[in-house]
Amino acid sequence: MLESKVESRSVKYAKSLGCVVYKLRVRSAPDRIFIIPGRDKFFFVEFKKLGKDPEPHQVREHKKLRDKGLSVYVVDTFEDFKMALQWEIEE
Repeated sequence: MLESKVESRSVKYAKSLGCVVYKLRVRSAPDRIFIIPGRDKFFFVEFKKLGKDPEPHQVREHKKLRDKGLSVYVVDTFEDFKMALQWEIEE
């Protein structure tokens, strides 16, 4: 499945659950930030085409964010996104 299709389906699903979603337009930053309502919690998602890995500059940025204790997920399927969202909701 194309990256754009996974991203749009994931955004629609998250919004249906009340999440606030922003598109990040900063080089190397993950594609989206998802804010979970009522939890003071957020996480980042980098969407990729099925089987593709982030570019080296993206990997470096993801590491910087994770080193600060932030959650960054790289997903290439809608099912992976649903698992990440569920993990963040339950945590």
